Amino acid sequence: MKEDLDELLNYLIENDFTGYDTGSFLIFKNNSKLFLNEKNRLSKKWNQFLNKSIYLLGHRILNIIDIPRVQSTKAIALTLSGLVNLLKIDEQYQGKFEYVFSKLMERRLVNNLWPADFNYIIKGKEVKKGTTGVINTIFSLLAIKECYELTKDMKYKEIYLESVESLIEIVPIKYFSSNKACFSYNPSGEYYVHNANLLILRIMSYAVYLDSSLQNKYIPIIDAGLNYSLDDFKNTNSIPYAGEPTRSFKHDNYHTGYVMESISDIKKFIPILETKYNLNYWEKKILNFYYDNYIGNYVYKFNKNNIIESHSLAQSIIVYKKYYSLLGMKKRKIFNNAIENTLKLLQYKGLYKNKVCNIKGLSIHDNTLMPRWALSWMLYSLSLHQIEDNNDE
Repeated sequence: MKEDLDELLNYLIENDFTGYDTGSFLIFKNNSKLFLNEKNRLSKKWNQFLNKSIYLLGHRILNIIDIPRVQSTKAIALTLSGLVNLLKIDEQYQGKFEYVFSKLMERRLVNNLWPADFNYIIKGKEVKKGTTGVINTIFSLLAIKECYELTKDMKYKEIYLESVESLIEIVPIKYFSSNKACFSYNPSGEYYVHNANLLILRIMSYAVYLDSSLQNKYIPIIDAGLNYSLDDFKNTNSIPYAGEPTRSFKHDNYHTGYVMESISDIKKFIPILETKYNLNYWEKKILNFYYDNYIGNYVYKFNKNNIIESHSLAQSIIVYKKYYSLLGMKKRKIFNNAIENTLKLLQYKGLYKNKVCNIKGLSIHDNTLMPRWALSWMLYSLSLHQIEDNNDE
């Protein structure tokens, strides 16, 4: 296990956290003449065909078309979180920890937040490379949180608190009633995505834990945001990706995992909300939803639909380790077997391939090595696994 972690870590650092990414394909599509303006049904069908072909071809497409490589802020942040875990059991990682922290801080913007790594469009609104990236900022802050908890160095606390304050100033929040609100996924538009909303509430809850003077300002916002998402989960009996008025009923492995982890941190750091919303109940309910939808012979991305990928595998390892005590013996065995089967399937040259798609009995392997989407996630999840194994010895 430790050798696997070292190989992942060395690959990420040696490649400067740069490689192919889902964002690479967005850049290609935005600049390629192969894709048509969707003026009619035929052009839309053509674009759908190209998208599906690129998705299924995976690494094979890299030999056909020129796909750019992207340096990933999230990959740096996840690697830093993984190094925090590794430092708990071995001091030899100190130098790499300091190096990766410096890399993360190099990417910090003047507004104390972290940037989007490529141009993309959400609900018709463009987010430009170099402007505030909400999700990149959240995962950077989660890494800074881990740094502070490990070292108790005040510099990490200061970075964390000033960045949280900057984030909630720049990301719009919409109130649907006096005690129901949701942060937008996009600083320049309106898209009410549950995992993004709850991730922001998660980092706010830790800020309150660090600085009790923030209680009066932050807790009402956390309360309203939590109420929005939990009410939607209750009404839909699901964990949909987005709520009204930008509804999306789709759900997937890792976003459901983010939701669960966010609720757990809010429960931990804001006890008054644990009681008000019965967050123990919601932890168990979402864990059951996760298990029922994504755990089978393998770990699946969507509702056991035969897409198996490293990103979802990593999330399943995190869920298994963090919520082990809430799983019964039978579920533990099935969960663990799914993880082991998926680890074997996705291992590739000492690292982890992007995905395997099973279509009508045919397994299509995508061996693309993706720093953000797969490798840094696997490093972080396996480092958590390593801590638990070390503690058991």
